Amino acid sequence: MTLSRLSVSACAFAVFTIAGMAIGQGQAPAPQTQKPAQPPRPPLLHAGNLIMPPDDAIAANGGPVFGAANQTGFYITRNVFRNNNTSRPHYHTMDRWVTVIKGTWWGGTGKVFRQKEMKPMPAGSVMFHPAYFIHYDGNQDNGETIVQIMGYGPVTTVQVEEDEKGNPMTKGGEGAGYAATPPAK
Repeated sequence: MTLSRLSVSACAFAVFTIAGMAIGQGQAPAPQTQKPAQPPRPPLLHAGNLIMPPDDAIAANGGPVFGAANQTGFYITRNVFRNNNTSRPHYHTMDRWVTVIKGTWWGGTGKVFRQKEMKPMPAGSVMFHPAYFIHYDGNQDNGETIVQIMGYGPVTTVQVEEDEKGNPMTKGGEGAGYAATPPAK
């Protein structure tokens, strides 16, 4: 009895296999009249999509190139620093990338502002400021420095300057944005 069921199953399998091969060889392939649908692509970003101020306006004043640091999404700004204009110790709540476009950019780290210890970065230099990295930077040579800053917003800048004894510093009566330490990650 077991042999007969096995024989019937084997015969049925052979018949279906032979029939499938015979039918498959007798049919011509279907003509390709249409290409398969492609998944939709995001729109390409080209000069026609960007609203950018002219280069001379950016060089003179600085400002947004794309997006905004206080809004959700990617942004690019160009900032102009002249005549020994430097920031004080601070951090940003999101990662930022800074490229020196023109001049020399000077940078230092830590909560105590030490201008003489700032390191020069010539045009073409790229810096990465990870979120909550305490630093200060700017122009120190009476010339003009242009930097391009890129990142994802919204981003907040928090002042964290301390004096040599570790006391929080305020500048010009501003104290609301100063914090003693960055939040724990």
